[in-house]
Amino acid sequence: MDQKHFLILMLLFGLCYHQSFAQEKYFTLSGTVQDTLGQSLIGVTVRINPAPGGGQKPLSTSTDINGQFKFRLLKGRYNILCSYVGFQSLNQELIINADRQFSFVLRTGGTGLQEVVVRAQRKSSPVRNMEMGAQSISITTLKKMPALFGEVDVVRSVLTLPGVSSVGGGSSGFNVRGGNIDQNLVLMDGAPVFNTSHLFGLFSVFNPEVVQDVKLLKGGITSDYGGRLSSVMDIKLQSGNADSLAVSGGIGTVSARLAAGLPILKNKGSVFLAGRRTYADLFLKLSSNPNTNSTVAYFQDFNGKADYQIGTKDHISIAGYYGNDRLGMSKDFRLGYSNANAAATHVHEFSEGLSAKTTALFSRYQSDLSVLEEPQSFINKQHINQYQLKTDLIYRRNEKINLSFGLSAIQYKVSPGIQTPLTDSSLFNTTASARQSANELGLYISNTHKFSEKLSAQYGARLSYFNAIAAQTGPVYTYGGTAGKELTPIQTVEYNKGASIKSYANFEPRLSLRYLLSENSSVKAGYNRMAQYVHLISATSASTPFDSWMTSTNNIKPELADQFSLGYFRSARDFEVSAEGYYKTMSNQVDVINGTEPMGNPDIEKDLVYGDGRSYGLELYLKKNTGKLNGFASYTLSKTERKINGINNGDWYNAKYDRTHNLNLVAVYNYSTKWDLSANYVYQTGVAATFPSGRSEFQGIIVPYNNGDLRNNYRYSPYSRLDLAATLHVKHRPGSRFSSEWVFSLYNVLNRKNVYALYFKQDPNNANRTIATQLSVIGSIVPGVTWNFHF
Repeated sequence: MDQKHFLILMLLFGLCYHQSFAQEKYFTLSGTVQDTLGQSLIGVTVRINPAPGGGQKPLSTSTDINGQFKFRLLKGRYNILCSYVGFQSLNQELIINADRQFSFVLRTGGTGLQEVVVRAQRKSSPVRNMEMGAQSISITTLKKMPALFGEVDVVRSVLTLPGVSSVGGGSSGFNVRGGNIDQNLVLMDGAPVFNTSHLFGLFSVFNPEVVQDVKLLKGGITSDYGGRLSSVMDIKLQSGNADSLAVSGGIGTVSARLAAGLPILKNKGSVFLAGRRTYADLFLKLSSNPNTNSTVAYFQDFNGKADYQIGTKDHISIAGYYGNDRLGMSKDFRLGYSNANAAATHVHEFSEGLSAKTTALFSRYQSDLSVLEEPQSFINKQHINQYQLKTDLIYRRNEKINLSFGLSAIQYKVSPGIQTPLTDSSLFNTTASARQSANELGLYISNTHKFSEKLSAQYGARLSYFNAIAAQTGPVYTYGGTAGKELTPIQTVEYNKGASIKSYANFEPRLSLRYLLSENSSVKAGYNRMAQYVHLISATSASTPFDSWMTSTNNIKPELADQFSLGYFRSARDFEVSAEGYYKTMSNQVDVINGTEPMGNPDIEKDLVYGDGRSYGLELYLKKNTGKLNGFASYTLSKTERKINGINNGDWYNAKYDRTHNLNLVAVYNYSTKWDLSANYVYQTGVAATFPSGRSEFQGIIVPYNNGDLRNNYRYSPYSRLDLAATLHVKHRPGSRFSSEWVFSLYNVLNRKNVYALYFKQDPNNANRTIATQLSVIGSIVPGVTWNFHF
């Protein structure tokens, strides 16, 4: 072959190769999914299906924190389907012959496709996402679950998830993977909530009318979250409808609620308002008994949110919350506590791949207790205020790199307690714990990296810095002595107001790995290091709203935790299965010495002790998403211990919220178009408690006491409860916007008197005998009826 023919042959080969390459060229399809206000929707399922006669195999993904998604597609015709719980699905045909970018808008509603949306989203999410130890409950499922007095409750629903428990009904908050209640970061549209309970834990502060999404992170916590050791519960609130007025509400056994959303400013914005209040105290006032009609007993809360789309690249929102509890009898006592928070957010998109979210936040929690009976009348007040400014930037370089980084600044203002006598004849004197002030800075970076089709990683780090500042001019004490005994000052330093007392810095690496075993199964591993600079000081087995919040000081070091986790996830037809194991160590855990009462104690730091904690366990989860019968089962086998210097002779002991076994079963049966039936069953090992191990005699009275400095040396009997509910969907005339349903519930159907606390005293009929008295918060069957409406 001569040179001429060789060149011609090479030219033809090159043309054929180029043509072949051109036919296999990929194009980029990117886009954003928003609601009618232009607010980005996170976690929307986006599916690409090839239209008949073209395209490649089906693909699926979920929108990120900015509501964005991206695909690489061959030239051809496709159908794109966007689906999200509570919104109408969108199905559109696209022709891909170049790089394309779209913005899709989903409207609220879509009940006809709701089951399909839930099924598609849940099936792929646990297997393919990067989140470790993450659980979510849709508001639709939450509203069908049995509830106390028929009142839908976010926090009580979270207790059905693996790894989550509480000390019992009547206690505030919840415990996650061996952590105390203050080790959970609870966010309401980004603003922290310091106390999640109404009526001492019987209800939560979250009105179900305003909740859009509930997500709990127990492991694999990304570096944009900080400040707590155990978990993040991120609650997103609804926005108003930019198209028309929407109203919903309900009237239940103990409370009534109402919510309304309406468009403003030529449909470029919306306002959403909601309120809720109990009304038992209104009926008490009708009593002829002066003691009864003077009783105050209620809780109330209010939510407000405004959204406005400034332009194509800017969106602002302002949200606020206020809720309070009041209980008391006019001649004996009064108590109350309240939460208030606010958040202002601005989202700006610089370019297709770069956007920023800036948020200003305020949170406040306060409580007060008044004893009115002479001669021990007094009032005790305490509060914690948090001011925060944070900026998050998200950069999507390509489909394999998703980088986020940001900065946050927090200021704390704390009054652990001021106790004041109400009369001159009171036995109490004025006492005040030293007010506290502190600043906290956080700098983080996080990246989601897709190494291959099977292996992906989410890694990053957070650098936190904390500075305790003198809130007033005066002495600051450093305490020392024997652990377990009252400490004494070993150093005293005078500080001017605003001076730095003590600073701490911590490096907090985070790592999550996901490896796809198949299209329907994956394994994940994760490591988290967390630091916490605020602490809840409690002397009771069940935390109360009157426990004191304190910041880290020169005596109280930041709490630290290291958690390792490993899990297996699988989606098989209509089921999801997961198994997660974890091991967590904690240092600088804070407790109080025996006999300490934090409230009214002006020098509480001298009565604190410190040590370590550990928790490990296995969490199993099985969920059925489809069919007339659906629901989930969760089981946790775990161990939680503490080792505190000066407590239990310095040996490891069971934490007060340690439960070896925790089983939850939730079932929802769609009996017909009119009726939904549901049931919830829970079984838990009894919580650890300290029982007396000896008795002493004082002036002829036998007094039980704990001999040997033991802590949590016994357990209460196991906790067991069955709840049932039925929902009747009322039919209305065709085409009507009005819909309603009746919810009938039975709480504690087994009529069990589960132990909340045991009290020991001398038997009045036998001086040589000690008897135990059991307290049960819910000791009988509790019926409930609620009527809900929407239009």
